Amino acid sequence: MGDAALKRAGLDYWESVDLWLHPGWRAFRDAMSRERCLYFSAKATRPLTEAPFRPNSVLIFGNEIDGMPDRILEKYPDRCYTIPMQSGKVRSLNLATAAGIVLYEALRRLGSEAAASRAAEFAEAEEDAEPDEVSWNVEQKPASKPAAKPRRSGRPRGRPRPGA
Repeated sequence: MGDAALKRAGLDYWESVDLWLHPGWRAFRDAMSRERCLYFSAKATRPLTEAPFRPNSVLIFGNEIDGMPDRILEKYPDRCYTIPMQSGKVRSLNLATAAGIVLYEALRRLGSEAAASRAAEFAEAEEDAEPDEVSWNVEQKPASKPAAKPRRSGRPRGRPRPGA
């Protein structure tokens, strides 16, 4: 990927990205702890839902044409996961879609863990507080605008009339 394409892919998020470039697989492998690596392949047998995502997880995908090399699947079967697919309907997803699904699931789960941790901290603080120190402010807010009127049935907007 060229510099221009890489910059465009990151858009306005570069301040939040911790980008590491490795000259090849061996350099990457030497730099990363194996415990951080999670491998994703259509050929894996364990479902994505079992992946033990951590904040420092490294998500590794095979290439678009050949997928994950068999040597990885054989060497790390307990760290290989697949996106469950409706059997017989779809063979596999393209790489960008698969990466997006896995990343979303990782962020969703890590976000849920962070939220649960914050909720537990809040609950502990409540237990330690005197009853008059804890207050709840729940207000019923009015709707910001009235409900929209139902649309007319008939020809969808934006399409030309037949014969026009």
